[in-house]
Amino acid sequence: MTRTPHRRTGPAGPVVARRTVLQVGLGLGVVAALPLDARPAAAVPVRRAVPAVAVATVAVEGSGARTTLQTGAATTVLLHVARRFHYEVRPVDHAVTGYGDVAPDAPAHEAHHLTGTAIDIDPGAFPPGARDGLYPHELTVVRDVLADCEGLVWWGGDATDVPCEGHFHLVPAPDDPAVARLAQRLVRSHGRPGGAGTGEDLVFTPDRLEHARAVSLDLSTRTS
Repeated sequence: MTRTPHRRTGPAGPVVARRTVLQVGLGLGVVAALPLDARPAAAVPVRRAVPAVAVATVAVEGSGARTTLQTGAATTVLLHVARRFHYEVRPVDHAVTGYGDVAPDAPAHEAHHLTGTAIDIDPGAFPPGARDGLYPHELTVVRDVLADCEGLVWWGGDATDVPCEGHFHLVPAPDDPAVARLAQRLVRSHGRPGGAGTGEDLVFTPDRLEHARAVSLDLSTRTS
């Protein structure tokens, strides 16, 4: 499965005159009549998803969303992020994009989608370049989620160039032993990957807030 690349769209163009439409239509007819190898090549994304990566389409527990991720520890960790976002930040009612192609003009951190180690939660609500899409209490939960993931997950809202507040990706390689250990802890803590709601109710305690702040400071020193 491939994900739809990020696309940049411009303002609506001017009204097109009927004569122009007819000319365009005639032009399209000429193109259709050309031999196959003489037609202009279709536009393709420059950065294509890595075909050798083992991926699977999985559900975000508690929501109607599904996404495709690299199998193994990456799936466990990123599903945990999506699940906590759904239960504790705001409902995930729309798309969660995972593994797939990336448009050539997409922000650099989107390259993690090529290996299925990133998710974009509801990209329509959190478009690239937009900030302040989360209320302060929601942002506090996001920081707690990053701390819960031991600093191994990076949030797109921390991007200094093009923020993407629905974007999360693994910082180390998915086969890093630290990712496996984190996945095992999450499974033990929550019963099974992508299980029911976490039941977290201590996000706003002083200890949790301080831990989340420390992890966020550490993550801010890393590149996307």
